[in-house]
Amino acid sequence: MKRFDRNDGPIKSNELETYLERGYSKATLRWLTSVWESEDNPKALMSVVETTDVLKPRFQEVSDDAKAAFTSIQRHGGRVRGENLRRESLLVGGADLTVPLQELVQQGLLVVVPNPGDVELDVEPLIANGQFVYHELAVPEALFESNASFDESVASHQGKEDVGEVEPGSTDLLELNLLTLAVELQRVELRLNKNGSPNRRSLARVATGIVMPGQKHELGEDFDPNDVDQIDYTLFVLAIAEELQMLVRDEDKIVGAPVPTKAFFDSTQESRDRQLMQAFRVMKNWHEVPPGEEEGLDEIGALDAGRDAIALRGYVVSVLKRANFSQWTAANSVVDLCRLLDEGFFTDAVGKIGVKSGRAYVRALVLRALHWLGLVDVGDDNWIRFTERGQMMLGQTMEVEPAKEQPCMVVQPNMEIMVFLDAATTTALHEVYVLSERTNVADRVINFSLSPQNVQRAFAQGRTADSVAKTLSKFSSVPVPDSIKVQLEDWERLHQRVEIRTDGFLLRHRDPEHLDMLVDEMMVDRNSPPTAVRLGPTAVFMTNVSEEALRKFLDRHGATHINYDGVIPPCLEFVDPLKVAFKPIQADIVTWHELPQIADEVDGEVGYRTFEINASKVRKRYPDNPIHAVCEFLSEHTDGGLPPAQRIALMSALGESPQVDFRNNATLLVVDSDEIGEIFAEMEESNSLIHERLGPRAFQLIEGTLERAQELLRALGVDA
Repeated sequence: MKRFDRNDGPIKSNELETYLERGYSKATLRWLTSVWESEDNPKALMSVVETTDVLKPRFQEVSDDAKAAFTSIQRHGGRVRGENLRRESLLVGGADLTVPLQELVQQGLLVVVPNPGDVELDVEPLIANGQFVYHELAVPEALFESNASFDESVASHQGKEDVGEVEPGSTDLLELNLLTLAVELQRVELRLNKNGSPNRRSLARVATGIVMPGQKHELGEDFDPNDVDQIDYTLFVLAIAEELQMLVRDEDKIVGAPVPTKAFFDSTQESRDRQLMQAFRVMKNWHEVPPGEEEGLDEIGALDAGRDAIALRGYVVSVLKRANFSQWTAANSVVDLCRLLDEGFFTDAVGKIGVKSGRAYVRALVLRALHWLGLVDVGDDNWIRFTERGQMMLGQTMEVEPAKEQPCMVVQPNMEIMVFLDAATTTALHEVYVLSERTNVADRVINFSLSPQNVQRAFAQGRTADSVAKTLSKFSSVPVPDSIKVQLEDWERLHQRVEIRTDGFLLRHRDPEHLDMLVDEMMVDRNSPPTAVRLGPTAVFMTNVSEEALRKFLDRHGATHINYDGVIPPCLEFVDPLKVAFKPIQADIVTWHELPQIADEVDGEVGYRTFEINASKVRKRYPDNPIHAVCEFLSEHTDGGLPPAQRIALMSALGESPQVDFRNNATLLVVDSDEIGEIFAEMEESNSLIHERLGPRAFQLIEGTLERAQELLRALGVDA
């Protein structure tokens, strides 16, 4: 008996002879005899592969989709695994090729090649149930040679030229709306319902400046708190802003956070795109499916409404990063692609959301969320196409050069400012939004009016009339009128009638005599003589206190209550597993006070204070739920948030180490919880290890990376 002789290109007679003797069942031999109209003997069957007199005319009669699929196989050298060809088609926006391939096999234009180890393979049932795509499909040699100069136009069957009216996706519009909401919420608060969703009347007061996708003007008086589309889009923008930390949520209200807002709009487009994609993936207070008639509008944007959708949203984004929709593509093709690439994970992720149809959810995600995010343009009949910025956000094209600051506005003597969006950077837009009130939005021009209230607020944050004038001059294409500078100086003089002290702290005690003792204790700091302003018998405001003196004071008075008014800027950074460092001059009081209670100071880089997390200290400091509490503290105080790898290391150190199982024969990594699976998938170090995610807890590793994966997990304290 001949050995199993497998070729790489089209199927030849000697290879077919091997399969006829060993690989195929008798039923398959009879089927090949019938479909190839051959005599019932191996020699006659092999001659078909060499001559294909029967098959040549059949090729001209098959459908255009089947010809396109055949042409794709020709491009692969005459042989390809069916599922790989199907996946390749979906990734470039084409249709599912299962039916066209099935037509080719039924006509005998493709040969289903047995897998290694197959004996007595029965092909007909595989064709009937679609399982033939999990085999290699090979073109008969003579047919391959006769069609060697295939038509490229036939192969490019996906795409569409005319999609009717197009509604472009715009990340610029999203950023403009983020800026509008974030700055407005620095001035007024947004009240919340009991379920965490924004109160609609309160929302109507802060969202009138929103510009809806496809529109050119702000909503203004047209904002309708009962309009589902307006409410849903506004809460989408709000949810993104909250994930970007532009907003701070209290129990019953949301307010703006100036420092993170400025940091976002001062960053490069590459950085903003990365932050927007991450914020979209982890959105917790909004989800893609619009409410039905039976659902109340007050349920939109409820607290944690979209948390269960995070896994599916991240999966869809990861699929799109691998796709290449260079032409208009049907949204249903994206849905098919997401379902077919990892059907098991897709089904599990959809089940967590609780929607009736995963297809409907992904379609809403693509046509609404991704469109609002600016990743895709949408045409009639749900055709989509990646935008240029969308391709950059998904990592499919090179990043553009950073935008250069240039004159983008005209400051007029009547206190009005005209901003040209095509020339404006996000930094310039943020500055003018903070200093003025927006009065009108046209297509590519926005009008503002310098507002005394906003300028006074800028003075309260440390700006001066001179610095405001310089800011306006920096971005103005014409000199700032002298009348504007005079008005700014008048507002500054009015502002200076009130003495404002910043960067201090309030010291309280119910016993006035004891308070005097505490103040005297603080006043002995020789390195930085403090200033004390008595506000009453039980309160003193102190400024110019050195960090070291304040830290020692807090150590001596453990019952002291520390209360910050505003957002504490993160100052910690991880330098090794369970080791954090910070620059003393950048650390806040809470970090100074809390860190020594959960960590031990160790030697580190010059200019930094370095601490190593101590598990026993953590348990003593947070006896109820140590892992949750320490992760929450470190996440809030670490620049960029708590890295996933450090979260695993903390769990390991505190005795809740996740267990993993390496299956060497399949290079499979399995963790013991969905949470650890999400964390491992998010780790940057995992990008070079994971070949494919097989489910919430399972990963197929890239060949040859097993030892590196084990070393990574051991370094985090995981028993691997």
